Amino acid sequence: MSESNALLAAGIVNTVLDLAVVVIPIPTIRRLQLPYRQQILLILLFGTGFVITVAGAVRTYYIWKVTTNWDKTW
Repeated sequence: MSESNALLAAGIVNTVLDLAVVVIPIPTIRRLQLPYRQQILLILLFGTGFVITVAGAVRTYYIWKVTTNWDKTW
């Protein structure tokens, strides 16, 4: 089994699951009648979740890049 393929698959699954964890509760939270300050805090919290999801996607890309390219330093 290729290590690069396994790492790529794991990275994709992790990124998709991170996105699902952030997106799934949004409709429920939108229906809540919260004060304006709490709404802002929830938006910031979910914004952080989206940033983490993007970071996971970038991490997956660079891991794939590193494992598929020839290592000149070796």
